[in-house]
Amino acid sequence: APRFNASMTVLISNHKKAFRSQTENISLSGLLLTDTLPEEFSKNYFDVIIIQETEAGRKNYLLFRGRAIQGRLRTPRVVFESLAHDSQQKLSELCKNLEPVT
Repeated sequence: APRFNASMTVLISNHKKAFRSQTENISLSGLLLTDTLPEEFSKNYFDVIIIQETEAGRKNYLLFRGRAIQGRLRTPRVVFESLAHDSQQKLSELCKNLEPVT
């Protein structure tokens, strides 16, 4: 899936811990964070909340279920596992207004 440049706040949480970061880029299938995911998030699914701040100062929230991209090393990459239909639509609309990564 094409990636788009975007800097948005992301809150990642599981039943034990929460982690806050920023997106470096985003796609319809996942995102790249500016920070590496802590060890607690490397093996299991977690909730991903993307907080998009509009120019008018409003905040839009997108909720996804995600997991870390599997590999030997800790990663800043998150893949979306399940998206509510309305979140998928909002993400599609959001990506239409972003600059593609070249």
